[in-house]
Amino acid sequence: MRWGVRQRLEFIETRLFWEGRINRGDLTEFFGISVPQASADIGLYQEKAKGNIEYDKNKKFYFASANFKPVFIEPNADLLFSQLRLSECGLKSDTLSFLGKIPECYIVPTPDRYVEIDVVRDLLKAIKNNLELYVEYQSMKSTDVSLRWLSPHSFAYDSYRWHVRAFCHKRNEYRDFVIGRLIKVLETRRPQKALPEDKKWNTTVVLKIGPHPGLQPHQKSVIERDYKMTDGILEVRVKEAMLFYAKKRLGFDDKNHAERPSNEQQIVLLGEEKDDGPSECGSS
Repeated sequence: MRWGVRQRLEFIETRLFWEGRINRGDLTEFFGISVPQASADIGLYQEKAKGNIEYDKNKKFYFASANFKPVFIEPNADLLFSQLRLSECGLKSDTLSFLGKIPECYIVPTPDRYVEIDVVRDLLKAIKNNLELYVEYQSMKSTDVSLRWLSPHSFAYDSYRWHVRAFCHKRNEYRDFVIGRLIKVLETRRPQKALPEDKKWNTTVVLKIGPHPGLQPHQKSVIERDYKMTDGILEVRVKEAMLFYAKKRLGFDDKNHAERPSNEQQIVLLGEEKDDGPSECGSS
C-alpha cells in the first residue's frame, strides 16, 4: 500500500476512534484531494476494516460501528497528550490535526531556560564528529567562569533543563553540564587521547516503586492503576548518570520521603538495583 493511501486510511480511522464519525469533506479539506478520491478512500477503508463503519444517509456522515476495532492505528493516550503539549507550545503536528477540533489545553508554565544557540550548534557538531571543545563554563560552585576542555557525547533532559554529558579534561571524569551555563566555545580540536568508558551513562539502575504504605486499600489500588503497576510494583529503568534527577522528580530526593503524609507523597521507593539491560525513558 502506498504511503499516501495508508496515511489517509489512518486519518479515517483516527477520526472514527476519537470523534466517532467522518465524511468526505474531512478528507478533501485535510489532504486537498478530490471528492471521488475521498469516496474511494472511504470505500477502501470499508473493505480493509469490515464492520468498522456505518453510513447515515440523513446526517450524511460515516459513523464508527458498535463493534469498531482499530486496524490501522494503535490508539495511545500518551501519544495524544504529547501531541497536545506540542500544540500548546505552538508546534504544528499533523498527527494531532488528524483529531479534528483540538480540545482546549493548558500546561502549567515553567520558566524558559536560556541557551546560546551557537553553543548548542557546536555541541551537536562535536557529538556527531567526535570533537573536543574548549569552553567557558559558569559553575554554581564557583564565583568565577572556568575554562576547560570537554568531550561531549550525549544530551540529557531532566524535565526542567537540558544538559550535555561530557568528559571533563579538567576534572578527568564524566560530568553533566547545564547547557545554559556554557557561556562560549573558544576552540575545537580532534581527540588528544582515548577516553575511558562512561560507566555511569552505560549502567542502568532499576527503581522499584510502590504505593505509599499509609494509603487505604482502595487508594492503593487507584495508585497501582494510575502508575501501571504490576502486583503493586513499578520498575523504572534509569541511567545511573541521571539517577539524581530521576529521584528528585519522583520525590525520592531524601531518605525520609516515605515518612511524608500519603496525601503529599503517594508513591515510595521500595528499592533499587543495577541492571545490565538498556536504560529507558519510562518503565518496564
